[in-house]
Amino acid sequence: MSLIRHAIIDTTTNKIINIIDYEETQTGVPPGLESHLLCIANDTYQIGGTLVNNVYTPPQPYPSWTLVNNVWTPPVSQPTATWSVWNEFSKSWTIITP
Repeated sequence: MSLIRHAIIDTTTNKIINIIDYEETQTGVPPGLESHLLCIANDTYQIGGTLVNNVYTPPQPYPSWTLVNNVWTPPVSQPTATWSVWNEFSKSWTIITP
């Protein structure tokens, strides 16, 4: 038996609400979900992302980030020469030192 990963999408909000493995030979929506959910096979979708007109947008990583050309972008560019993590409280990058 071969499985395909599927994203279960709430068709009223276009949000991905769950990820399931479904048998490759089965098609359509799993039983019981026909009326309000849609099943789409894709390994890169994440819960909380959206799918509108076959365009996937990942979930927003932080409230301060904005969507630019379907990529979530921080308000301050990430430093390129160092390891860093985003600090939402200060809206800045925190440098990680080894």
